[in-house]
Amino acid sequence: MLRALDSKIIEKLTKFSHWFQKLTGLTCYFFAKMGIFLAIFGTFVRVINYFLPFLTVKSNMFDIAILIFSVLIFGPSIQKCNKAEENLFSSEVVKLERNNFWFRIYCLSWVVFEIIFLPLYIYETRYLILEVVARVGFFIGLSIYNYFVVVVPLPPGKSKVRKWVEGLFAPQPRLEPIPVKRDC
Repeated sequence: MLRALDSKIIEKLTKFSHWFQKLTGLTCYFFAKMGIFLAIFGTFVRVINYFLPFLTVKSNMFDIAILIFSVLIFGPSIQKCNKAEENLFSSEVVKLERNNFWFRIYCLSWVVFEIIFLPLYIYETRYLILEVVARVGFFIGLSIYNYFVVVVPLPPGKSKVRKWVEGLFAPQPRLEPIPVKRDC
């Protein structure tokens, strides 16, 4: 059942990623990098909350250790995503962690767990968005990264937005008057 759920999520995200790539030219690696940034930002909010408490979530030194660990571990992952994105135009293959089914399920279960218990923590919050990011941002970011790394991007091509913008600035054809033959 978990494998069926995982494959259904990957199928939907593949369709979304291919649609977005055709529209904008940004591949699945863009979303993977955004997932890493969300995970690091969620941890960073908790670290700032340790020094300047402004959330209902209590931060501790473990959050600082998680931030340092995240930056050290996910920094190379961002570089791998950048390299994989650049190498779409060449034949060189970049190895990314693609087959971590159990880690994807683990992260997804933590997201569900945190979202279920989120109302218990945010009833008296002043900064709702920061509170949500601090609670679930890390595992949502990891889930986004792990699911979008699995997606295989389309071959490179011009996006619809780029074609539209190029059409706006393309020189317009000059209209020439049609010669009319007069019989007078």
